[in-house]
Amino acid sequence: MSAVLPIVSRLTPRVVRVLGCNPGKMTLQGTNTYIIGTGKKRILLDTGEKGKKDYIKKLKEFLHQESVSIEQVIITHWHGDHIGGLEDVTSIIGDGSIAWKFPRSDIKNESYDGITIHNLQDQQELSVEGASLRIIYTPGHTADHVVVYMKEENALFSGDCILGEDSSRKDTVLYKP
Repeated sequence: MSAVLPIVSRLTPRVVRVLGCNPGKMTLQGTNTYIIGTGKKRILLDTGEKGKKDYIKKLKEFLHQESVSIEQVIITHWHGDHIGGLEDVTSIIGDGSIAWKFPRSDIKNESYDGITIHNLQDQQELSVEGASLRIIYTPGHTADHVVVYMKEENALFSGDCILGEDSSRKDTVLYKP
């Protein structure tokens, strides 16, 4: 049995984890989402599931307490526990933020709940004060899966490449033999 994690945890001076308030068999204590950076404008990595009011409340509280805003949102892959909360998150951070995701081969001009999603590219770099991130395309879990490398801490955010105790689950719907 794993230790109980707090919903909001400052992991390093540059990284705060906010659990998605969606505990379950696949999400364990909740989807990991991260607020990254040290300045007034930050990057949010993944958005949790749609309709998780406790998650949105905790995210909003943190942003208010720290007097920071989300400038960019990076989605690691298309599963609902990573992209599902995008509309809810956008409702508290505003329309000025940019959402990024690696494109799926079966969808052109991707959007989610009416929100335009800009295409990530392998090795693309994004940054905010205190954090330089590089996108690394890692298909396997899904055809659009990426991990995010943070230079300043030599850290890798793995999306769902690592799934708690079982990291072998693959979604093969879009793969062709």
